[in-house]
Amino acid sequence: AHGPLEHVYDIKVQGVSVEKIAEVNLFLSKLTGTQIGFTTCGLLTITKEFILTIAGVFLTYFTVLYTL
Repeated sequence: AHGPLEHVYDIKVQGVSVEKIAEVNLFLSKLTGTQIGFTTCGLLTITKEFILTIAGVFLTYFTVLYTL
């Protein structure tokens, strides 16, 4: 959900009404705030980084288990 953040920063606001600029600023504040995504009962947000960390933990665990 945070993908469009860098594109929103590139929006040209010259000649745009104050209301539309306020909407863009509100959208930016929501994107730069807390992470948006699937949550596990509100405890943690499942992000790409979280999935990669879990995969790395399992890979390390099985590598250590295999070498024993």
